[in-house]
Amino acid sequence: MSNDTTPTSRPQKDDGLDWLREIRREFSAQFDHDETRIGDYYRQREKEYGNRVVRTQDRIVPNTTA
Repeated sequence: MSNDTTPTSRPQKDDGLDWLREIRREFSAQFDHDETRIGDYYRQREKEYGNRVVRTQDRIVPNTTA
């Protein structure tokens, strides 16, 4: 039994989605990985293009910014 407390990384499963993860990392980097700024961006896009989105349910968190 080892007393080594160094975290080990789990082997990455090759699921063919590395290309998508890279796009998401690049997008997040544009906002310095700030979740609030990313959310603000998506809310603005929704205002601009919301008529193109099919809604199957009400918003979980209502937009309170004007």
